[in-house]
Amino acid sequence: MARGLDLGEIRVSGNAEITRASDGTIDLIEALASTEAPAAGEGDGSSGGPSQASEPASLPAGLAAKLIIDAVDLTYTDAALAEATQGAVTTLAVGNLTGEMPLTVGEP
Repeated sequence: MARGLDLGEIRVSGNAEITRASDGTIDLIEALASTEAPAAGEGDGSSGGPSQASEPASLPAGLAAKLIIDAVDLTYTDAALAEATQGAVTTLAVGNLTGEMPLTVGEP
């Protein structure tokens, strides 16, 4: 195993609401990874905003952390599920999710 920086524990807690629209888009994914290029003047250093890299970001080999899920409440609303069940089921909710997982870049 490559030795690298160990970030220690990363603790996640709270509530998450995820919605899948009838066109299949998921709001969480849309929020995390925009497919749009920045407008003129954005991200090119001229406005002081973040620059857009031409390649995906990479993490250093051996970077490690322990992810701890601590009492997360998850609500998932799916328009396709609502359509398939004629509105009988629209939302799934799971409460008090807990768990932990070691994470190391370059390892499965």
